[in-house]
This record gives sequence, structure tokens and C-alpha cells, in this order.
Amino acid sequence: MSDTTSFMATGLSRSGPSLVRQYGFLLACVIATALALLVAPSTMGIDDTLHVQMVRALVDHGALHIAETGGVEASPALQTLLTHSVDGKVMPQYPSGYAFLAAPFYLLLGIKGLVLMNALSLVVILWATRRLALTLFADDRLAWIAMALLGLASFLPVYGFIILPHLSSLALVMLAAERSAHAASEAGRSRFRLWLALAGLCLGIAVNLRVDVILAMACLVFWVRLFGLPNHRSATLLLIAGMVPGLLVASVLNDAKFGSFVPISYGPKSGADSMTKYMAPFALLSAAFLLSFLVDTSGPRFRALWARIYRRNVLLGGLMIAGLGLLLVPAARGFLFNAWVLVVDLQQASDWQARLGLQRDEWGFANFYGLNKKALVQSMPWFALCAFPLAALFQGRDVRSLSLCFSAMAAIFAFYSLRQWHGGFAVNMRYFLPALPFAAILGAYALCQLWARFPSFRLSAQSWRILIVAGLALLAISGAAGQVSPIHKAALFLLPLGLAGVLLAALFALLLPTGRTHTRPAALSAGLVGLSLGHASMASAFDMITYQSRLNGLGPHIEAVSTSFPDGALIVTRTLELFLDVRESGAHIADPGLKIDMERSRIQSTVDAFRSEGRCVYVHTGTLFNSLTLNDSWASQSLETATGSSQDFYVPTEDAARCAL
Repeated sequence: MSDTTSFMATGLSRSGPSLVRQYGFLLACVIATALALLVAPSTMGIDDTLHVQMVRALVDHGALHIAETGGVEASPALQTLLTHSVDGKVMPQYPSGYAFLAAPFYLLLGIKGLVLMNALSLVVILWATRRLALTLFADDRLAWIAMALLGLASFLPVYGFIILPHLSSLALVMLAAERSAHAASEAGRSRFRLWLALAGLCLGIAVNLRVDVILAMACLVFWVRLFGLPNHRSATLLLIAGMVPGLLVASVLNDAKFGSFVPISYGPKSGADSMTKYMAPFALLSAAFLLSFLVDTSGPRFRALWARIYRRNVLLGGLMIAGLGLLLVPAARGFLFNAWVLVVDLQQASDWQARLGLQRDEWGFANFYGLNKKALVQSMPWFALCAFPLAALFQGRDVRSLSLCFSAMAAIFAFYSLRQWHGGFAVNMRYFLPALPFAAILGAYALCQLWARFPSFRLSAQSWRILIVAGLALLAISGAAGQVSPIHKAALFLLPLGLAGVLLAALFALLLPTGRTHTRPAALSAGLVGLSLGHASMASAFDMITYQSRLNGLGPHIEAVSTSFPDGALIVTRTLELFLDVRESGAHIADPGLKIDMERSRIQSTVDAFRSEGRCVYVHTGTLFNSLTLNDSWASQSLETATGSSQDFYVPTEDAARCAL
């Protein structure tokens, strides 16, 4: 194709690239496997460390608990952060289904097998996103663009090569969404009920990996009932019936762990994110679900009513009035502010977040234990493109397809905005991962619509390449000044907000019915989209480098400490990832968690019990030792690693010689 050919059409013909179509999935799996094998077998923080321990406990001992009392009868259970003590056994708060799904991969390749499972899940998500976009809009070019946006201009690939359950659960959710949409497109045919049951089964399995899958369940149930298959009330029941086996398995596992026969649980009574905090929203959803069965959205009267609403912009006006009204309610203002923080600008995070690790550097930029922390738009400024399909939705165009994408995103945004939870130890909004495929589809829809409606948006392929490279360079050059420099942080946090803001303004100008050709706004939009895509790609690359550098850096430390402690020793620490393998060598770990003042007596009792049995006890880092203020006299020791650095430990003075490292 010549350089005058639109970027949208480059390599994205209606038939699609034949080689990619025939062998792309297999090739992607091979590449993902190769990359997974190159990743350091390490963990970054407590979340992935706990998931590794869950898998090891199941594979090695056939157990759901990851620790007990270390063989010391008088000791409390050796809890860590995000775990619960149940009858002397340490139970992780996370769903145990991950351990069962990951066990074969762990048996095959050890920790790298867990990375491989994530890498293959990434491939499935990309494939399912393309299939879903194709089913929703019957446009092969749009489907390929959606997959490209997701794979090249979002932070989804960053999580394909670390150990977390997010992508495995999302792969199942995307398969469920694709099958649900496929069933809606085949309404009345013999197999559409089978696809709905299969979609429900995928969701039921997924909830055993991550509890927030319940949001996807609610979203698909409402979409199938109101938009996907409004003529078939039984279709919704089939979807729910498909979920039942997975929900029963989750209930059985939670009963075995916590004594609670419920599918959604984070602990015996409460966890770090107890589901009881969200009972009011769940009650409203249940009421809305029952009400949806009374509404017949397929009837001619209902359709005529909605046609008038769309034609007179009643929906848009009503939402604007409702939004202004909500600003008068303090709780609603707080919710909208939380959504702004998580979706647009994390620099505005509330001060109370400092208690949970979100800090500010000397220039005021947010970080989480040293990691640059970004909101969704700060990672993906092209997200502003979603305004274009939102306008189409308000105008009553492609309602069935667009409603699925927007409701899936809104469910995720709304849930985490309730408590302004940013996802903890991450450089981006990892809890928004389930929204990314739908954002990519909406972005692709916007690009195809813009390309079709505005000639000046059709820049040449060469122009698109220059713009994307320029967007890459804007962030890459700033990175040369150093990851902690104010120049780089401004490019990382402020530049994407500027790109997204101006792009949103340009799109708004295109939507105004002025009767003009919109040549300048369309050309400006095209330029901003190119820069935004480049910036998002480079931001994702920086995220990947940050994560993989940390994993590689922890490797020598994990190896050094794995066999350095006597059998049966106790290590008190808050950095579990550093001691990933010590339990395999016979040592034990206790963690005071975030609330040291409340846990001090437990740690003291644990230390006393281990010492009374003649076990060696070590407290990791002087900061933790000083915070605990333990009894007796303690001496410091250092453990050298292969990199020449050292780790500081404190041992009881009278045991210093016997427990020397």
C-alpha cells in the first residue's frame, strides 16, 4: 500500500491477514511461552507471593492453608498480611481456585509455570477481544484494531509475565462475554442456549480466581436480559444456571477454609476488603435484577419510547441533570471524586491513602513504595476516544453493542470508586484490567467512525508512524533524565492528561452540528491520537521494565536467603517476597502486617514460643525491629548476597553465636 493509504486500512483489510488469521493464535502462544521462560522466577510483593504459597501448599501437601504454627505448640498461627488464622491454620484471603488451576503448570515448570499460565491467558484475552469486537460490530478491521490497541497501547501485557490471577480470570470473563454476544447474534438458533450455559460456566470458574468477577456476572446478566436477548427471559436464567457449578465449588472451598458456605468471601468474618462493606450496592443490584424481569424491552411500545428519548436527547439531558443533582449530595460528591482519582488523575488521591502506602515525593507526585503510580488516563491517554462511542450511544446508535462495553467498564470503575482503592502495589490501575478489552473495542469503534466520517482524519500511513514514534519519544527522552527526575514524572503524569484533555475537546468539536467540514478538529484529533498511542505504548514499556527489573533484582536475594537459616527458624518480616523459598528449606515466617501496634503482642508470643523450643529467631530490618520493641536484648547480623549487598537481621543476644548467619 502507498503512504497515502489510511493507517486504519494498513494491514487490516476486510479479510484480514491470511497468515495471521490461520496461524496467529498458535504463533502468539509460542512467543508467549518463550518469553515466560525468560522471566526471573521471583515475586514482587505479598499478593503474588501468597499465590505461589497457595499453589505450593496444594501441590506439596494437598492443603488449602499455607502455614500452621511451625511445629511449636505454644505459638500462635504464623499469620502474614492478607491471611486469617482458622483453628491454628493460616488461610489466605484469596480464592483457592487459583491454586487448582495453576497446579498443573507448577508441576510442569515450577514458578515459571505460573508465569506461563499468565502469558497464555494474555493470548486468550487478545484473541477473545478480537472475536468479541467482530461479533458485536461485524467489522473485521475494527476487531483487529481493538486487539492492536489492547496488545500494544495498554498496560495489559505488563501483567502477562508476572504471577497474579488477574489475567487468568479475565481470560475466562472475555470468553464468557464473547459467547454471550455470540448467543445474542444467534438468537432462536439451536445452539444459542448452549453458548449461554457455556458463558455462565466460564464466569463460575473465574469467580474461583478473583472475587471481583461478580461484577462481570452482574454486567452480563443485565446485558443479556435488557439488550442481548430481551425476547428470551429464559436466556438470562440459562446464563445464571451455567454459573452454578462454579459458585458451588467456590462455596465448598470457602466453607473448608473459613466455615462460610458462600461463594464470595475474604475471611471468616472480615478481610482486608470484606464483602460486607458492599452489601448495599449488592442489594440494589439484586432489586434491579428482579425489576428487569418485569420490563419487556423488546416490545414496540418500549422501543418507540426509547426512540423518542434518543431523538430528543432526553437521556443525555436527564443524566446531566442527575449529575448536577448528585453534586449536592456529599456521599455522591465523594464517589465522583474517587472515580476522578482512579480514572483520570491519581495525583489527587486523598491524604488518608498515605496510611496504606501511597506517598508523595518532593515534587508532589504520587508513588506506592517507590513505584510511580498512575491513573487509567495517565497510562492510556487515548482512553478519551471513548467519548465518541458514548455520544453514539446517547444518539441511539449501536445500542446493543455499545451498552455491553460501557456497562462492563462502568461496573469496574464504580465498584473500586466506592472506596478509592487503587490496587496497591502496582505502577498502574491493575484492578481496572477487566475494563481494558472493552476500552480497546470502544477505541477501535471511535477510530473507524472517525476515519469513515471525516476525510481529514485519514492521515497517511507515514504520518501515523511519525506521530506514534513522536509519542514514544516524548516519554522515552524524559526517561533518559532518570526515572525519579521531575522531567520524567511530568511526562509520565501530566503530559497524558494534556493529550487526553485536548483530544476530548477536539472530539467535542467534531460532535457539534455546526455544518462545517471540521477539517481542523479532525486533523488535530488524528495527531493527538497518534501521540497518545505512542505515549501509552512507551508507558506500558516503562511499566514492564519496572516490574521485570524488580523481579530480576530480587532473584539473587531470594537465592541467598533461601538456605541461610537453620531448620525450624522463625523469621519476622514484612517483605515476604524476599523469603519466597525459605519455607521450602524448613524455616518459618511471621508478619506483623500493617497495624504493628495491634499485632505486637502476637509477634512477641510467637517469638517467645519459638525461643522456648530452642529455635533461632530473626527479625528482618532495623525499621521493623525498632517498631516491634520486643523484650530482651538483641544483636544485629548481616547476610551477604551474591550481588555484594546485604540484608540486616536482629537475633537475641544470647542466641547470637548459635544462630549466626
